[in-house]
Amino acid sequence: GPLASWVPYEQKEITSYAAGAFPQVFEKVSCFVNVIKAERTFWEKATILHQEAHRAADKPLPGRHSRHYYDLARMAASPVRQAALNDMGMLADVAEFKQRFYPCAWARYDLAQPGTLKLVPEGATLDAVKADYRAMASMMFGVALEFDEIMDVLRQLEREINGGGA
Repeated sequence: GPLASWVPYEQKEITSYAAGAFPQVFEKVSCFVNVIKAERTFWEKATILHQEAHRAADKPLPGRHSRHYYDLARMAASPVRQAALNDMGMLADVAEFKQRFYPCAWARYDLAQPGTLKLVPEGATLDAVKADYRAMASMMFGVALEFDEIMDVLRQLEREINGGGA
């Protein structure tokens, strides 16, 4: 399950890949499930990236963590971006939730707010994220974004959130 709050949530209709490929095998090809609203997921991903941008030098990056960078870059290119940016209160809620339930001194959740939110790491952490992304290449569906493209999207998003314009 998620390591985040289930609030706010909504119901969405889903179809599994198997049911999409072989609908004749299934009695029902789709179902409704409760999902965390995409705006919440946007801010969850943003605060994960913020934490990683402040990662202590002696703390190695967890494996397959670069997916969060990819996910947020994709979300930033969708209508979810504007919906999330219209609800900065949700960013504050997510940062407060993480500080309370997943405290981490070096994560700097106190800075996870407009004006000081950091999405793109530097130095060794950026190198580790890039290596992790290369290692995950076979796990991406279709044509994946290039790593530098992801970082460009996230730098632009970071500037926008922090008041520097789009």
